[in-house]
Amino acid sequence: MHEQSIALNIIEIVEQSVDISLLHSVELIRIRTGLLTNIMPEALHFAFSALTKGSKLENSRIELNTLPLSIHCSVCQKEYTSEEIVFDCPFCHSDLITVNNGDVLSISEIVLKD
Repeated sequence: MHEQSIALNIIEIVEQSVDISLLHSVELIRIRTGLLTNIMPEALHFAFSALTKGSKLENSRIELNTLPLSIHCSVCQKEYTSEEIVFDCPFCHSDLITVNNGDVLSISEIVLKD
C-alpha cells in the first residue's frame, strides 16, 4: 500500500509549507496525479485520515485531480490525450508512443478556512 507513504509525504509537505499556527486552518489539499501513479483514491483518503487523526490537520481533506495522459506518437507525430492507459496510437496504431505526464504527483493547492 504505497498510498500510506504518499499520504505521509503530503502531510510533511503541508507542514513545511504552512505556518505552524495556521495548520489547523487547512481545509483542503488539492493533489494532481497522473494515471500511471496507480494511486487508489479510497486507499489514499483512508491513509490520510488515519495519519492526521489527532493532529492539527485532522479536519482537512484531500481532493485528487487525475490528469489525462499526454501522448506523442513517434510515427505519425500526433499529440493526443487519453483518460485511459493506452499502448498504441489511435491514429496510425503504432506502438511507438511516449507518455509525457503519466507519473505526475504534486500538490496543486492548499486551501485555508476563512
